[in-house]
Amino acid sequence: SRDAYRRIYQMRASPAEVLSILCQNEENPRSLVYCITMCLHLLSASLPAESKSLQSSIIPFRNLVEMLGDIEWQYFFQSERHKPDDTLPRWLFPWKLSAKRKMPVCRELLAKIHSETLQLHEKISDGFLNHQFQIGMDAEPMLSGFPS
Repeated sequence: SRDAYRRIYQMRASPAEVLSILCQNEENPRSLVYCITMCLHLLSASLPAESKSLQSSIIPFRNLVEMLGDIEWQYFFQSERHKPDDTLPRWLFPWKLSAKRKMPVCRELLAKIHSETLQLHEKISDGFLNHQFQIGMDAEPMLSGFPS
C-alpha cells in the first residue's frame, strides 16, 4: 500500500489520501474495496446465480462497497467548511460541522466500516462454510416434503 500510495499521489502521506487508498482504491490489492470485491467475485462463482441464498449472502458485500465508494475523506480533514457534492449521501456529510466536530464523525464512520467488515465474516461462514443458507427445493428435490 505504501508503494501504491507513492506511485499514485507522489507526495507526503496525508490522512485523506491514506484513507482513500486503504479503503477505496480498486487497484490496490490491500484496499478494502479491492478485497471485498474479490470476495464477492469468488463467492458469486461458488454457487448458481439463481440461488436465493447466494443473493441474500452477497448483499452486505455490495452494500459495503457502495458505502465505501460514497465517502469523501477529504471532507474530514479540510479546515474550512466544505459543502460536499449534492450527489453524495447527506448522512455521511453533515457539512455544517466545525472542524472540531468532524473528527468524532470520522471515528464513527471508521467504526461503522470496521463493524460492517467484521459482519462479512458471519455471512461467509453462514452462507458458504457452515451451510446455514436455505437450500432451495429445486437444488435438493429430496427436501420436497419438508417445510421451507
